[in-house]
Amino acid sequence: MAKLNNTNPYKWFTLTAQCFALLPVDGIKSNNIHFQWKSVHICYTLFITLVLCVLLIFEVIYSSGQILSEYRINSLITKICSVLMLIVHLRLGYKWPSLMQNWSQTETVMDIRYGRLENFGLRVKICILLFFVTTTAGHLNAIVYQYMYGHVLKFDFYAFIFDYIPFNSILGITLAFVYTVHFFILNFNDFFIIVTSMYVALRFQQIRKRLERQEKHAQRGVEIVDFWQEMRRDYDRLSNLCLEVDDGINGLIFVSFADNLYCVISYLFRQLMVENEGAQLVIFYVFFPIMVVKVLTVCLYTSWINDESLAPVNILNSVSSRDYNPEIGRWLTQMSFDKVALTGGKIFKITRSIFLSVASLVVTYELVVMQFHGFSSKA
Repeated sequence: MAKLNNTNPYKWFTLTAQCFALLPVDGIKSNNIHFQWKSVHICYTLFITLVLCVLLIFEVIYSSGQILSEYRINSLITKICSVLMLIVHLRLGYKWPSLMQNWSQTETVMDIRYGRLENFGLRVKICILLFFVTTTAGHLNAIVYQYMYGHVLKFDFYAFIFDYIPFNSILGITLAFVYTVHFFILNFNDFFIIVTSMYVALRFQQIRKRLERQEKHAQRGVEIVDFWQEMRRDYDRLSNLCLEVDDGINGLIFVSFADNLYCVISYLFRQLMVENEGAQLVIFYVFFPIMVVKVLTVCLYTSWINDESLAPVNILNSVSSRDYNPEIGRWLTQMSFDKVALTGGKIFKITRSIFLSVASLVVTYELVVMQFHGFSSKA
């Protein structure tokens, strides 16, 4: 069992995750985190996963007899992403007690040596508030946009299910509930990644700030050797925590990037290739920037860890020769060979260069699609 401090704001963020069938572990409120298959949280997650899988099968059957439009493809892909996220969260829940044990131990040591993270609780509350505001707005946007296309509304809200089975109120309420949870899952996953990355990055930032203070008030003798040993051990501790965090959430990051990029590309393509007027243009100019900002925010916070982990390099390289000691050399060697960064499914490391990669991917894809659809002749 893992224990987490009652005052840790991250704990309350994980409780929010469980409202949407994510992170199915027990004992978060009692600070005795454990994973067991026979639990309400597991049943809830499996129920949502099973219903989404059944609906996905019905959607494929229904779509096979219809024209496969862009809207149906979007609906299928978002459902697939939701199912993948739920499956990855089941895997994460199994690893969560061990991760929280290491997390709690690291937090205890860092709090003693560096103090608590400033304003981390406020940042978490802001993230939760932004999540509910943006997700609710996006949900309303989806309903309004689909209302303009009556045939789409029937598809996305599972009304076609009753073409195969008799209608009843309980099933209708269940479908409406699952649709809402599915929509919130896609958005909460991004905020989950942001808050987790923020915590690790802020801890690395504490090391950087302490090194900057040490640089201004240089000391010599045995004490300074002990200081560098302790600093390198703290850096190792955070590096190991980052590796364990990445082992748990790398699948979530991969699905998040795939879903977000697809949404941005398809939304932009829809506006470029279809004549839109009035309310549709207003929706585009309001919500498309929000989608782009969300993608960039996920990139920014996940790459922040790598930025802060490399921040000590300049300080260590500026140490004078008379103050230099073997611990500094070991630390520099470690940072040159071991890149501390989160990954997307262990396929790519997330560093600041991810911004250029994302931008080039979107631009390249749009140019190719416009070429195939004769965009030039249309213009």
